[in-house]
Amino acid sequence: MIADPIVTESIRKGTTDVLEKCLAEDPSLSEQTTGEGVSLLLFALYCGNKKAVELIRHYKPSMDLFEAVCLGELETVKQGRRAPM
Repeated sequence: MIADPIVTESIRKGTTDVLEKCLAEDPSLSEQTTGEGVSLLLFALYCGNKKAVELIRHYKPSMDLFEAVCLGELETVKQGRRAPM
């Protein structure tokens, strides 16, 4: 599912208070993607928004292999499975 532009803009602009409120109201937002199909976790990493990365990781139940590689979760990468958050 594609994330609401309010969510992606809050990540891009660094207004994590908006992101935090949205995630608290609906934790499933952590599983959504940008319009380009990029996970919100990877988008936050790309934008250099460390606070957003922390917030999304808090609410996201697991990571895929690409997210695990980008976050340095080597055990997950070695096992080739989804990592619990």
